[in-house]
Amino acid sequence: MAQLIQSLTPEQEKMISVYRDLGLATGLATGPTVRQKAIDGLTKLYQYINKPVPKVFVFVQSPFEAQVVMNELTLNDPGEKKLYSWTLESNDQWVETLIANPTNTDNYKFFSTHNYGYGSNEAFWVAFYKYFKEVCGVEYVEKSLKGLQIFETLANASGWHYMFNECAIICDRASEIHIENNVLHNDEGPAIAYTDGVKIFAIGGHVVTEQIVMAPETLTLNQIDDEADQETKRIMIQRYGVAKYLTETGAKVIDSDRLNLEGSSMRTLMEDNKNNRWLIGTDGSTGRVYYMSAPRDARTCKEAHEAMGGISEANLIGEC
Repeated sequence: MAQLIQSLTPEQEKMISVYRDLGLATGLATGPTVRQKAIDGLTKLYQYINKPVPKVFVFVQSPFEAQVVMNELTLNDPGEKKLYSWTLESNDQWVETLIANPTNTDNYKFFSTHNYGYGSNEAFWVAFYKYFKEVCGVEYVEKSLKGLQIFETLANASGWHYMFNECAIICDRASEIHIENNVLHNDEGPAIAYTDGVKIFAIGGHVVTEQIVMAPETLTLNQIDDEADQETKRIMIQRYGVAKYLTETGAKVIDSDRLNLEGSSMRTLMEDNKNNRWLIGTDGSTGRVYYMSAPRDARTCKEAHEAMGGISEANLIGEC
């Protein structure tokens, strides 16, 4: 019977961060697919799941292009007919022509297959199992070890992939990925971009529109008020400018006081016309003004501060 790991040695604990960083490096790697390695990996994967290996491997620049290709093959003509005369060399030209002039777009829909994988974006669990194998000495059965090696190959060589009987569709990795505090974040451009122009914008791990990131000065109060997603609305207000937003919405003062710490300045709790509350404070040393989203049920600056910080101000003052 296999023996369970009850604890880690100090050396094994130190290696956790090493494998974490290795997984992150692979997951955040950018660039085109290493085609032959991807083909080799997918060939082994088809064999691993006891499926015939297709003769056609279609390479695309992004998951968006993969959707266009899958819709074309699925909705417009039997896949066998379209794939019959394909060669690996002719695929690029076919994909380029299709993306430039997709057919029958009225019938296009999001298309999914249960046989798919995320390539480089699966590096996190590959690193997890490699850690226990290589650092902790865990022995995997032959089939599990073979599967791990296959997914490691795909993680190092490609982005997302979709598996069909007639063909496999393989995406490039993104051309750029931006992470801050372990979440997708870029307030100056796309958080994820692909070479075909597909872009995903995100702030603080929350997906937003291009306008919010690239042209916040064009946001309007009506747009902000009409936004149903509360996190998106909060980000819109931050990008619009909280001071400007509070002024233009006629926000009212709920409470004002001083924290009574050395160097502290006046702080104010305000409520906008949508019942959102904001704690406004000034850094006594720099003079910078901070606008912080506060709980809606906060009645005083003290309540807002304690709820946001998770600590009693009495303790905070006592430690100063």
